[in-house]
Amino acid sequence: MTLAKFREILRDCLELRVDTILISGDGEPTLHPEFTAMMRLLRKQPINVTLLTNATYPETLRRDIAQTADTVIINLSAPNAAAYKKITGKNLFRRVVANIKFLVACRDSHRRPLSIMISAVHNSLNAALIDELKVLAKTLGVGIVVKPLSVNAFNTKVRLPAAQAATPGHPPPAPCLNGWFNFSAIANGDVSLCCHLSSLKVGNLNAASFKKIWLSKAFNNLRLAAKSGTLQRRHHSCRDCLSPSQYSRIGKLAGIGVPDDR
Repeated sequence: MTLAKFREILRDCLELRVDTILISGDGEPTLHPEFTAMMRLLRKQPINVTLLTNATYPETLRRDIAQTADTVIINLSAPNAAAYKKITGKNLFRRVVANIKFLVACRDSHRRPLSIMISAVHNSLNAALIDELKVLAKTLGVGIVVKPLSVNAFNTKVRLPAAQAATPGHPPPAPCLNGWFNFSAIANGDVSLCCHLSSLKVGNLNAASFKKIWLSKAFNNLRLAAKSGTLQRRHHSCRDCLSPSQYSRIGKLAGIGVPDDR
């Protein structure tokens, strides 16, 4: 995404009264060549910023992240350097911890509110280390969420044995209000309801504005299909999603209830 396109999307977001922008990517978002410029642009706007990162970024980016992000979610599934190298193949654990400590120091200095959370993926490589990871999070002074691995073709080798899986079987998917409150755009500009359903494209940010896509008939049809539950029954990737319960509560407050008024 170019900086010019980012500015355009931000203008649309402000006009549509969006309250949060989540910065993530097909990989580590802080590697984007315009990352610093984007963060400084966001800093000037009345909008919350959530950054999803592996926290391997260099020291030069620390201050811009601490001064701009309202929430930082750190993808970290190892509690020590040896386990980190085994899982990622890299010796960057100490840098990650140092970056987390910097964020915590900024938060605790009361300069501005900042939520810091570790997001850990539970898999066969760290199955015996989850308690140690929770201790690390407590020691650092940050929250932690442990999520089961979403099994795909590329990660079957690290899936948990069936006996250790979080929940045997999957209940029928709940009606989802994801597309009423957020949208997802991947690196090539394709827009969909959420990150789990990126294959269901309703537009591309390189061909149309965010505002035009958000208000389009195609997007509305997709969000209505998710609200009725028909979309989730057809797509395997919806089964582990936590969004339905989160957005169902928000939807009731906004007058968009499910499932009685489908």
